[in-house]
Amino acid sequence: MIRIKFILSILLLIISIVSVHSQNLIEIIEKSEKAVFESHSYDNKGHVIGNAAGFFISPNGLAITMSSIFEKADSASIELRSGRKYSIERVISVHPYTNLALIKVEPSRSRPFNYLLPSKISFRENEEILTMILPQKDDDADGTYLAEVSEIKYFPFISRSGVINQNVSHHTNGAPAINYKGELVGILKSHAQKNKKIIYNSYLLNDSNWVDINQKVPNVKMNPEISSLLSPEISEGIFNIIVEDYIDAARELSKHINQTIEDVEGKCLRAYARHKYNNKVGSREDFVDCNRIDPNYFLQYYLKGLIDMEENKKDDAHINFTLCLDNQPNFAAAIVQQAMIDLDRRENIQEAFNRCSEAILHDSLEATAYYERSRLRFQHSDNKEGTLDDVNKTIYLNPNLPGIYTLRGIIRADNQDLLGAIEDYDRAIEKDPKDVHAYINRGIAKYNIGLKEEACNDWSTAGNLGNYNAYKYLSRYCKEVNRSIYPN
Repeated sequence: MIRIKFILSILLLIISIVSVHSQNLIEIIEKSEKAVFESHSYDNKGHVIGNAAGFFISPNGLAITMSSIFEKADSASIELRSGRKYSIERVISVHPYTNLALIKVEPSRSRPFNYLLPSKISFRENEEILTMILPQKDDDADGTYLAEVSEIKYFPFISRSGVINQNVSHHTNGAPAINYKGELVGILKSHAQKNKKIIYNSYLLNDSNWVDINQKVPNVKMNPEISSLLSPEISEGIFNIIVEDYIDAARELSKHINQTIEDVEGKCLRAYARHKYNNKVGSREDFVDCNRIDPNYFLQYYLKGLIDMEENKKDDAHINFTLCLDNQPNFAAAIVQQAMIDLDRRENIQEAFNRCSEAILHDSLEATAYYERSRLRFQHSDNKEGTLDDVNKTIYLNPNLPGIYTLRGIIRADNQDLLGAIEDYDRAIEKDPKDVHAYINRGIAKYNIGLKEEACNDWSTAGNLGNYNAYKYLSRYCKEVNRSIYPN
């Protein structure tokens, strides 16, 4: 029954797609399933001490799984859905902030491994994706899940990630997330006691945070420096910050700090987590420690800058973002923040525009750079095509940035696409019921297509929200409309 429900759900998803490139749905699923495995690590007596999901990214045995299972391992293996087992030869590299590992599996003598190709297009909010693991004895499912990305999140070291709220199995650590083409779009991170899961972007496979190890499995635990890179606490801390469980984040980061003591990254991240759950004293102490350990470490200044912005201390924020960039000049998120503060203070529009473009060059997934550049173009440029491109890119990367749908609605209305504009204003109001500009402009669009009563309703709502320009529209265009249809 579970399998039937799954297939029906996927069929509904695929119906909306014009073409599936001659591959039918079942072929996509079966091919993807063959690339998935479960990894196991063992102690010197052959007892299982760790397991995780994983998947191949090349036919010769290169694969991704969770790195923490190798921290104390004497040996390790993988098991395919077919039941075939292969030894894990080496841990090639690790990504400490996500607890991911690139591994080399003993090659198959009979045939190459099936593998997943990364998608060139990232997942987006509300997109449905497939996640795949080996079927588990304690689950009533077959190991294949349909999940929806409910929210987009950004944070240092992992860039853009997605949050899933559905009850996806907690066995999904390291499992691949694929799109309707069978392409890899992300890697799942889950926690047995939390409803929220994270999809790390598959772009992480090419980022600069991977640390080369290239060690046989039993040699990893022999080197304390290497073994510490496989400890999961710092990745658990970041995971909890992203799902906004700041107390648990601080708790996991404290475990990491207790093992490494003078670790500046752990202290910076814990300082931020402590601030978010209102432990201001602990946060300040951690930031002081960060500066003592390494006064040139960029992250402390960036996180301080974020806190300053939350507290509307823009001068302090500007100092901290500047210090961040002095030590990490290519950090896109800080470039945008600094540029916008500079724009407020000096009104150098061209410089702000150039800085946003620079941020995009350093990180093509940095939504705020497209967002701010689109607003600059809208206000100060006649380049409507470029503005719309930036707006569309922003909506794709992070549709929750303030007013972005309203901005696209205005552009569409200017292009005489009034129905498209109304659709965007609807989305803007859905995301922010107090977006007065969306109400005003939706009212104008509706009036122009003959929906006068609905237009007057929108202008009345905008007026009640404090926009007094709305009353000009009411007095000019709504005198003959039955006033009982909208509030006074």
